Amino acid sequence: MQTPKKLFKYKSFNDDCMELIIDDYLYFANPIQFNDPLDCKVTIFDDVNDEEQLRSILSTLLQQNSEKKLKVAAKNLRYKGPKTTDKISLLSMSETDKIISGIYSEFSFGLYDYNSPTIEQVLANTIGDIILSGYNRGVLSLSKKDKCPLMWAHYADNHKGLCLGYSIPENVANKIRPISYTSESREIKISQIHRMLAGDQQAKTEIEHNIFLRKAKPWKYEEEWRMLSDVGLQNSSIYLSEITFGLRCKYTTIFSVMMSLSKRETPIDFYRIIEVPHKFTLKKEKISFDHEGLQGLPRCMESLDQMLNDDN
Repeated sequence: MQTPKKLFKYKSFNDDCMELIIDDYLYFANPIQFNDPLDCKVTIFDDVNDEEQLRSILSTLLQQNSEKKLKVAAKNLRYKGPKTTDKISLLSMSETDKIISGIYSEFSFGLYDYNSPTIEQVLANTIGDIILSGYNRGVLSLSKKDKCPLMWAHYADNHKGLCLGYSIPENVANKIRPISYTSESREIKISQIHRMLAGDQQAKTEIEHNIFLRKAKPWKYEEEWRMLSDVGLQNSSIYLSEITFGLRCKYTTIFSVMMSLSKRETPIDFYRIIEVPHKFTLKKEKISFDHEGLQGLPRCMESLDQMLNDDN
């Protein structure tokens, strides 16, 4: 599916929103903050059911994670060179063996009843925990729609907020992907993880898609597209090109936002949502400082002029 040339982000008007606008940031949210608890949740399906292969996969994952942590620590301490690399490898192998030995020592066939998990299930569940924790990515949610009454109500403070319109440059388009809306089960197969560890890029893409790019069908009205990055504020790689103010957005808010961006090198188009008469739909109209609702703002200047005139 071709990436739209423009995508939208509904926001409440607050300090965080102004930071995004003025400092030109994007905020990538941790999925645990999402209003849908099922979002970015998957299950692990063991289609291998082979103890030796599961143990090998777990060992590779544990060693990779351990090496990453040790390399970060070495970099912070400014340790480098072949001796450091060898030491990191030995320490990560030792840590991996210790964790796997701990799993097996806790697993005693004589202490478990019929309903207890098998060693294969324990290994598969541990693999799943590592995969999901390793994909703690931040998500930027965008929409193709900018006039959706439901989204204005849900995400823009009951129509009192605004909607940021971003133009998508060609060099970023392939990093923004659409959500698949489905009623099917969401799962990651152990065989996919095995292929990913062997360097299969397609398997890695499939895993990321199942975690981040699938939602239940009732959410389809949002027409959502997503970009992934580290959690938190990031410099914007897409261009803020328009802002639309909600049906209930105060004119003082509109004036404040427009004034804050009036000297921006790249101009921004401003719009205001209005009702379509006799219909349950919305439309946009362009707005400028000449709009009747903005004339005379800020009022403090009018008051000052009045005081000066009274003194004379």
